[in-house]
Order: sequence, then C-alpha cells, then structure tokens
Amino acid sequence: MLTRERLLALADALRATHVLTVYLPGRADDPAQRSAWRTALETELKRLQESLTDAPRSERTAFDQAAAAVTAEMAPVTGTIRSPGWMVLATADGVRYSDALPMPIPLCVRWGVGILLAPAFRALEETRPAIVAVVDSRSARLYRHTNGALEALETIRAEPHVEPALHMGRPARPGYHSGTRGRTRAEARERDHRAGRARMMRTLSERMTALAGPGAWLLVGGTPTAVTEAVSALPDTVAHRTLALPTLLPRSRASTIAARAAEGAAVLREREDVAAVRGVLEHASANGRATAGLHRTRAALAAGAVSQLLVTARFLEERADDAEPLVRAAVAERAAIEVVSGEGGALLDAEAGGVAARLRFAPPDVSAAGEPREARGERDTGPPAAQ
Repeated sequence: MLTRERLLALADALRATHVLTVYLPGRADDPAQRSAWRTALETELKRLQESLTDAPRSERTAFDQAAAAVTAEMAPVTGTIRSPGWMVLATADGVRYSDALPMPIPLCVRWGVGILLAPAFRALEETRPAIVAVVDSRSARLYRHTNGALEALETIRAEPHVEPALHMGRPARPGYHSGTRGRTRAEARERDHRAGRARMMRTLSERMTALAGPGAWLLVGGTPTAVTEAVSALPDTVAHRTLALPTLLPRSRASTIAARAAEGAAVLREREDVAAVRGVLEHASANGRATAGLHRTRAALAAGAVSQLLVTARFLEERADDAEPLVRAAVAERAAIEVVSGEGGALLDAEAGGVAARLRFAPPDVSAAGEPREARGERDTGPPAAQ
C-alpha cells in the first residue's frame, strides 16, 4: 500500500526520468462497467502515443516500452479492480510501482518527466492509521486500523498483586481470620485491584503512544469509567489526536471496532483540518508567516519559504494544472502537504480558493495586483457600492 514516505522516495528517484503515471478507478457496482477501466486505459495510451508523433525517437520508444509494461502489469486483472483505486508507475525500464489505493480516484494517465503527484496525495488522505484501545477494569485490547483493515496487536491486563495476610509478622496459619483491626482482606484486595488497574492504564498509555508514533490517531472505547481513566493517562502531547468512542463497547466484534475506528478517525481528521485552516488564515490575514490564495502561495514556494502546503480535494480536482506545480514544488523543498476536506476544505475553498501555506520565514511581499480574484482566494462580493 502506498505511503507518504514511499511516494516521496519514488518522486525523488524519478524526478528526472520520463514516467508513465496511471491512476485507475476501482470497484464498480454496475456489472456493465467492471471492465470499463481497461477500455479507458487503452484509449488514453493510444491518445498519448499519437501526441508524441513529433517527439524525439528516443522518447517515443521509451513511452512504448512504458505503455507495454503497464498493459502487461494489468493484464492478469479480469473484471473490476478489487480495491477503491490503483496506481501504476512505469518507465522505459519497466514498472517501478504498482499497488492499490485506499480511496476511489478518477482515471488519469500522464506521460512526462517525474511522477504526477497531486492525485496520489489526495489518496494518501485515507492512509493515516489509528491505534484503537478497547478497555474495561481488567484488560485493554489494542488494535491498529489502517485503510479499513483491523489488526489485533496485544492485550494488556490489570494484574492485582495481593499480599498474604500476616499474623504476628508471619503468613497467617490455615483457618486464621484476619481481625477487624487494620485493613480487612476485602479492603486490601480492592486496593490491590485499583493499583493493578492504574498500572495497566500507565502501560496502556506508554504502548499506545509508542505504537502511534508522531502521526497516528488514538481512539479509546470500552466501559465509561475505564475509557475516562485511559484517556486521562495519555500525555497532553497527543490530546489533539485522541478521541473517546462511547459507542465502542468491550464486547464489540472486529467489524464493529473497524467501523467505529473509521468514524473516529474521520472526526479527528475533520477537527485537525479545521484547526489547520483557521490557523493559516489567521496568520495570513495578520501578515504573519502564512499565505492564502494561489498567487501568494506560488510565490512563497518559489522563494523556498513554505513549510506546509494546504490544498483541498476540490482544488486538486478542478484546477489540476495549477495544483500539480504547487505539489511538486512543495515536495522539492521538503514541505509537508495536507489535503483538507469536509468543513476545513469548505472553509479553505471559500476564503482562499482552495490553497494556502504555512511559512518557514516571511518572504518579500508579492503583489497580487492583476491576478483574478479567484486566484487570490478572494470571494466575489458583488459590484462595488455606488459612490
């Protein structure tokens, strides 16, 4: 499965090479459309071949070899592609990458220097994993949820450490009844159970944090009291990517856990997108280290000032010719790239034309004079008022 790290490595390795980039749509519900992707692919390959009539012979040969490699790679697939989407990268040397994509993607076939990156980053929006804990007073089950798949990891148990009752400083004789002075056996057992549960929660916090690393979501379900204790035990540094799942119960089946994990990850992604967009827009409006709109963001990328590029799925789809150079420039200068959707995407579309950036430093001011209003991320508020 494609990861951000793998994509960046491929982009770096192929940045100066002619690459045939192919994005294919997957699962088709209509039986009549299950093989439509193959006909569309053949049509696009023929169109590209015809467009290279005036290209150097070496390039035409390289394309033919890459196209043959893609055709051979997909030949074993009969009917529909059994994943939401598929990505193939081929050069004159053969297929360099071929694997499923985690979300539906429109057909796109491109021949040119380097990889067509923008659609891949849109697909990567769905690949962020989640570490899921299902907890009660006695145990915590850990799972990893990635691309709709649930993987059981480990179970952590609350092991009470019950000391034997003492009599005259020694273990009690058989039949001895602990007296009413001091702790009763029941009180001692309850205290030990609480201590064991606290140890379990500390261990759970350490394991979830380690498994999540710097980016995975953390989701906690189970009994209400145990969920509260587990979330409270997690460090403050992961609070922004942690969510309690009240509808995920201790006896939930794997299919239910996977469904709740997908829902929880969507909630956290929405929150993060909204926070990121609002933060960038606030800094941009205050002339801080941020830009809003295509023109200023493009200029900041040209100056090497961008640390994080934010684009919307709508911008990638509707303005592909503008989006691809931005994404390539961001990759070249090792900037983070985030594709925002939902409420955050709608806000960025409305306020900045679907593109903004967080900056490493404030570049020289770039005038937006002469740019179309939509390119500057400005909304059309109608004609000016009469003077």
